[in-house]
Amino acid sequence: MKNTALCVLVLLSLVLMFSCGKETGPALQDTYTISGTVTGVDSVSVTLSGDASASWMVKKSGDSYSFTVASSGTYTVTPSKNGYAFTPANKTIKNLTANITQNFDAKPITYTISGTVTGADSVTVTLSGSASATWAVNKSGGTYSFD
Repeated sequence: MKNTALCVLVLLSLVLMFSCGKETGPALQDTYTISGTVTGVDSVSVTLSGDASASWMVKKSGDSYSFTVASSGTYTVTPSKNGYAFTPANKTIKNLTANITQNFDAKPITYTISGTVTGADSVTVTLSGSASATWAVNKSGGTYSFD
């Protein structure tokens, strides 16, 4: 009986010894937050792509976005809204070791309308629509420009 108990105890010890230190489930990964604010315009979509995907709508200028991601991986954060350019245009982040803040600033995309008037003197060029302005061109070959 003594030998049987000793054998059982040795077997249990061996089982415990070989099972200790082995993971019984998936390893837990550290997670971090990629967050920031968007200024300059309302209603901006901020998209996370790469090893995870998500999107966030920033409703008002100065409001923030936030994504929780695994520490290992590569992620790109991109703001977007028609008619606006962002600084920076996007941010790629690799293998996070801490939370990161990435802010974006929006500016309206502007265009210049310009040209040359030929064949007539004293011409008025008029811009109309969501913006309006006039430009007087005094002589043939003169130029105009609306910014």
